[in-house]
Amino acid sequence: MTAFYFGAGAGLFYFFGLIFQGLDLRGKEQTHKSHVWGFCIAGVLLHSIWLYRQIFVAEGVHLGLYNIFSLISWQVVILVLLGSVYAQLENLLILAVPVTLLSIILAMLPNDAYQPRQLMGTGIATHILVSILAYSVLSLAAVQALLLAFQNRQIKQHHPGDIISTLPPIEKMESLLFVMLWVGIGLLTVAIGSGYVFLEDMFAQHVVHKTILTLISWVVFAILLWGRYQLGWRGAVAIRWTWIGFSILMLAFLGSKLVAEIVL
Repeated sequence: MTAFYFGAGAGLFYFFGLIFQGLDLRGKEQTHKSHVWGFCIAGVLLHSIWLYRQIFVAEGVHLGLYNIFSLISWQVVILVLLGSVYAQLENLLILAVPVTLLSIILAMLPNDAYQPRQLMGTGIATHILVSILAYSVLSLAAVQALLLAFQNRQIKQHHPGDIISTLPPIEKMESLLFVMLWVGIGLLTVAIGSGYVFLEDMFAQHVVHKTILTLISWVVFAILLWGRYQLGWRGAVAIRWTWIGFSILMLAFLGSKLVAEIVL
């Protein structure tokens, strides 16, 4: 069975999970929750096999832009499912799953601009994995901020539709956002620290711009968390700062790869 069929199967399962999630969001009760979970878990399992075969190739480790994008989206779906056990996060799938579907389609496209690398040391591998996990958690926070912005807008306009009725109270939505931000900035701190330890020559490895942008992003998130607990920041301010920090981090994490592999 070729890697293509694993990817296509994962995409198909995700698609059906998305359909049932959409049906739940249109109603007032989550009557298709078991279907959503079943299809998404099946999608995650096939996606896992497909990612393994995409990344670990005969020439080495393939961490090109599209594979990284797909790996991050895969982690985001897993985080949503795990988080749903303890909090009402299933609604985030309505945004996370379409992005995951897109990532699978893009990763199936040929990418000759990236040359697979030989297996790396444990330190570098740890740094990369923690960095990807930090990005995934903060991506989830950005998705949560989008839903929070939509919820805020609907409430202010006095048009609480069916989707709003399926979301947790706005106070809980904000609390979940800041939990994600705390976890994300913690992981980002570990990623930055491990980078300084294991990346011996940042200039030779062309990661200076990534480091600077990542540090700026870390500062933005730190200011947001400080503002939350010292100045009571919430609502639109929290959403705005979350997306500023995430946009800078996205530029650091994927921007250079986009330029190197696609633009150039």
